[in-house]
Amino acid sequence: MGVMICTHASTCLNCFHSCLLSQVVGTATLLLCILPLNDKRNRPAPEALLPPIVAAVVLGIAMSMSSNCGGAINPARDLGPRLFTLTAGWGVEVFTCFDYFFWVPLVAPLVGAVLGSFFYQVFIQWHLPELEPENNSQTQLTESTDEEPLEEKEVFHIKVAAL
Repeated sequence: MGVMICTHASTCLNCFHSCLLSQVVGTATLLLCILPLNDKRNRPAPEALLPPIVAAVVLGIAMSMSSNCGGAINPARDLGPRLFTLTAGWGVEVFTCFDYFFWVPLVAPLVGAVLGSFFYQVFIQWHLPELEPENNSQTQLTESTDEEPLEEKEVFHIKVAAL
């Protein structure tokens, strides 16, 4: 048997429980760190900083939680290479090796994502203050006047001036 490019349990581990738990916790941590980034109620990060923040989170999770079974916190990270090696001629061995370990990196991230989203909803998002309704100056201007509606060019100038 040659080198496989998909995740599998470390040779010193013979217990699915620790691998399953590490994948669930890693994916839950990923969701707990990513969900607040775009939440408008939680002072979201600037758009330009989102990719480096997500990269740092994924790097931190990969460095800290992938020593025992590869850190497949995304099912596509494991399923893609397995399907490729299946079609490249390895046969079903890619799914039967390591005591049918293939299901752990497929199922555990899904469970972890649900748990991470649930924990974010319950422990963070439900406790954030409600958003204040934004006043749309264009709507107020057009509704408050009895004159003809503003042309698109004038509305654009009003929007730019409001900024």
